[in-house]
Amino acid sequence: MPLHIKIPPELPVMVLPECNLFPYAMLPLYIFEERYRAMLSHALANSRMFCIGMKRRDAEEGDDDVYMHSTAGIIRACVTRPDGTSNLILQGITRVKFSHWVQKQPFRIAKVAEVETARGHLAEEQALAYRVIGLVEKRMLEDPNFSHTMGEQLKNVEDPEIVADIVGFNFICNPYAQQGLLAIPEVDKRLRFLIAHLNKNAGGGSGPAMV
Repeated sequence: MPLHIKIPPELPVMVLPECNLFPYAMLPLYIFEERYRAMLSHALANSRMFCIGMKRRDAEEGDDDVYMHSTAGIIRACVTRPDGTSNLILQGITRVKFSHWVQKQPFRIAKVAEVETARGHLAEEQALAYRVIGLVEKRMLEDPNFSHTMGEQLKNVEDPEIVADIVGFNFICNPYAQQGLLAIPEVDKRLRFLIAHLNKNAGGGSGPAMV
């Protein structure tokens, strides 16, 4: 089901290497750094939302060290311990793009805009989604790391956009390829991207992209 949640114009950003969040995905996180403890307190006191910003490869600290495409996530569960560390589950809501930083210390806050999804012909999107699901089922038969129930679950998902997001998060193990997928606004192009990636990497999966 679509997640109809209003996204604030500014959101905190947790900058991580080689990590992305997708809409509908559930990402477990362990918060221990002081700056992210402060970020978590800020998020819980306001919208309960923040973004994952993937750090650019070999980038120095600065304005251009984080990819601008991300996903706004909402904290679905959070347990904070007496020592100040926390475990939480962040659920992806919708694609966003950072325009600039409105705060950098003690943690980053970005000006964000929702990325509008471009829809094409539903019949074409559904046909592409069916091809993606078929490749996923083939991958699951080849790789015991994958849950064999996901193929059946995907068949019950009516929206091809959601299929693309679930598969992109769980079956693309290269975070830079994931970032490329996040930046594509058209659903049909996302599905074609997945088909090409799954065909290219057939038999070479290393498990879901959960961190």
